[in-house]
Amino acid sequence: MLLPHPEARPRPKTWRGGREIRSVEAKMDGHRLTVYRETWPKALGRKWHVDLWPELPVELRERLLNLPFGTVFDGELVAPSGKGSDVVTATRDGTVEFRPFAVPRYEGHDFTSIGFRERDRVIVDAGFSPPTQLVEIETDPERLSQMAVVHRLEGYVLKERHYRGWWKHKRTQTDDLVVVGWKPGKGKHAGRIGALEVARADGTVVGSVGKGRDELWRDEDPAQLMGRVCEVAHEGTPLRRLKFSSFVRWRDDKPKEECT
Repeated sequence: MLLPHPEARPRPKTWRGGREIRSVEAKMDGHRLTVYRETWPKALGRKWHVDLWPELPVELRERLLNLPFGTVFDGELVAPSGKGSDVVTATRDGTVEFRPFAVPRYEGHDFTSIGFRERDRVIVDAGFSPPTQLVEIETDPERLSQMAVVHRLEGYVLKERHYRGWWKHKRTQTDDLVVVGWKPGKGKHAGRIGALEVARADGTVVGSVGKGRDELWRDEDPAQLMGRVCEVAHEGTPLRRLKFSSFVRWRDDKPKEECT
């Protein structure tokens, strides 16, 4: 391995503020992939003991083979749809893209401390697209969430350095939905409501909500909750299903016909 240890690969923590950020980049919804251009090239994903190189499309492998020996590109496999759930299928049909966001090593030299402009230059010279960066640094969580929703992004990665000090902020949004079902609780929630199934006004079920503000619904009579409107916070709706949802409040002031 060209990196001292697999754990040296940065893993973004949730953004809480209080850091000197030098770059804010669009967070891609894909599968992380680190490519090692050595005598025998390797492509390692989330599971470090599995080499994904043979599974990559031929055209992508040929492009990566043009990287200089002793080079490491860290990045994301992205499907044309932009959805992480489509990456495996896109890899099989040859439409998946590799989007590098870091160059920890180049031609055998340690590049972990290079600047962002130098990183982008190396990525472009290799024939790939560099990460999309904000022109002006923005660190306010609420503002970042608003921007992510507008631009249909999963969120942003805030970076102190090229290859260390990474923080992530995923978009959050709220929607008013109708309770149409429930699931019994298990474990510590046995004998209580485990989750509420929610839908749009047309009856399309978009997921279930199993956390947030327990005191407002967990111990209620399920029959009395059917048809009520609640506000749900989530991080988008991949495949038309809620992602990381949580209960916010009841919206008895809103008719279910408006839950579109």
